[in-house]
Amino acid sequence: TDPEMLVLELMEIPGVVDVKWDQGDEYIEVNCERNQFSDVNSKFTENGYKIVESSLGWVPNETMSLSSDDEQKLENLLEALDESDEVANVWHNSA
Repeated sequence: TDPEMLVLELMEIPGVVDVKWDQGDEYIEVNCERNQFSDVNSKFTENGYKIVESSLGWVPNETMSLSSDDEQKLENLLEALDESDEVANVWHNSA
């Protein structure tokens, strides 16, 4: 299936808000409203799509650019949080 056609096809599924195709890793990310999550998953399964991973997460309304110094500080913080056994997920709005 042509990936661009697949993206258009996925956008037609009720509840789907955004579809992003990552050519490098060859996966498609599908975003939907939180209250549509279960319905969208069901529709994907019903239509024969293989779901590799399905999860709820936070998507920022706006992103922000950081100075190189602040980018490094953020990277250090994210690495420290990643190493912690008590932190499961981290979201940020850095571009």
